Amino acid sequence: MRIVWLLCCCVWSTALLAGTVSGVVLTADQRKPVHLASVFFSNTSVGTVTDSAGRFIIYNAPSGKYDLVVSYVGYETSVQTIETEKQTSPLTIYLKLKPKELDNVVIEPYEKENWAKWGRFFTERFLGQTANSPRCSIVNYKSIQFRYYKKSKRLIAFSNEPLQIENHALGYRIKYQLENFEYNFSSSMQFYQGYPLFEEMPAKEGSKKHRNWETNRAAAYEGSVMHFMRSLYRNQLTENGFEIRYLKKVPNTEKQRMKEQLRQQAQSGQVTLRLGTQPNDSSDYRSKVMNQPDMVDVLNPNLVPADSIAFAIDKYTAGLYFSDYLHVMYLHKAEPVEYVQLQRQSQADNKLVSQVQLMQQEVLSIAANGSFYAPNNLLLLGYWAFSENMSGMLPFDYKVNK
Repeated sequence: MRIVWLLCCCVWSTALLAGTVSGVVLTADQRKPVHLASVFFSNTSVGTVTDSAGRFIIYNAPSGKYDLVVSYVGYETSVQTIETEKQTSPLTIYLKLKPKELDNVVIEPYEKENWAKWGRFFTERFLGQTANSPRCSIVNYKSIQFRYYKKSKRLIAFSNEPLQIENHALGYRIKYQLENFEYNFSSSMQFYQGYPLFEEMPAKEGSKKHRNWETNRAAAYEGSVMHFMRSLYRNQLTENGFEIRYLKKVPNTEKQRMKEQLRQQAQSGQVTLRLGTQPNDSSDYRSKVMNQPDMVDVLNPNLVPADSIAFAIDKYTAGLYFSDYLHVMYLHKAEPVEYVQLQRQSQADNKLVSQVQLMQQEVLSIAANGSFYAPNNLLLLGYWAFSENMSGMLPFDYKVNK
C-alpha cells in the first residue's frame, strides 16, 4: 500500500501435507532451475528459498488468499495470487530476465539522480514521518536509484536488489522487493508497490525490548487500514471504534466564480493589484477564497451501516464497494503530534479521520487477516495517507494480544 525468513534447503516430496504449497522455479528462456530464489507469501512471516533443483515447499502456508512472490536478482519478480486451501498441485513458475535498459530510447527524457539529492525526500515518503520513522532505516540505501522527469514533474525510484529495512521501533527486519515508486509533484500524489518479507528481530520473551515492541506494534495496529479491514470483514466496525460516512468532493463554485471574475477584470484592465495587498474586507475575502482548494468536501452526516457496503463473496472473502468517497473516523485515538505538525494544526485533540476512494470502481476483496485486492484500487487520503508507510507496517499474520 505489507516473516520468519527461512534460509534452508527444501526437501522435495510428491506427497504434500495439509497447508503446504510446493513447486519449482525455472528460467523462462532455457527452463533451467533457479537456485536460492526467494519464495514467500507477501506481507507475512512465511517463506523459503529454492534448492539446487529449483524446488521449494512451504509447509506452514497461511490459510486464505495471498500473493505468492518469487524473486531473484536479474529476473523479473513473479507474483501470483493463490488460495492456499485450493492449491493442492505443485506450481511451475518461470522467471523472465529483466530487459536491459536502453537509455537513448525513452518516451520522455529524464535525469539520473543520486541519493544525496533525493534520499531524504524518498525516506520521508517511503519510511514515513511518524514517531517510529527515526528508528527505521534502509541498510542498503545505496542500491536505490532515482530518475526525475522534468516535463511531467515525476520522481521514480527503483532498486535492482531487495531493500533491507530494519525497523527497531516494531522489531522487524523487512526484505522489501520494490517494484514501483513514483511521486508526482503536480498532483502531490504518491504511489509505491512492493512485496515485503518479515523477520522478527531477536529478543527474549518478556524482556523490556520485547515488551516495547509489543506495545509499539499494538499502537501501529490501532486505527490502521489493517484494523479497519479486519473489523469490516467481521462486521465489527462499531465495536472497534470506526464510524463511516459518505463523502463527495464537489467543485468550489465560489472560487470558480472569483477566478472568472478576476479573469474578466484582467482582460478589461480593471485589475492591477495583487491579492492581499490592500487591507480591506474585500481583498481579505478574495485572498481567503483563492487560497481554498478547487474541490470541497460535502459530508453526509448519517452513519453508513457496514452491511450496506460490504458483503460476502465466498466463505473466505468479503467484498467492499462504494461510490465517491468514504469518510472513516476512528474514535479511540487522537491525532499524533507528528501528523498535527504536518497539517499545521495547533493541537492534537481530533479523532483520526481518513478518506478512501475506489480508483477503478471495482469490488475490493478483503480477507480475514485484513489483506485486500487489488491494493492499487484503494486511494488513501487524510490520516491513512500519513500513517500507512514502512515504519508502521505489520505483517498480515500479526495477532493482537488481548
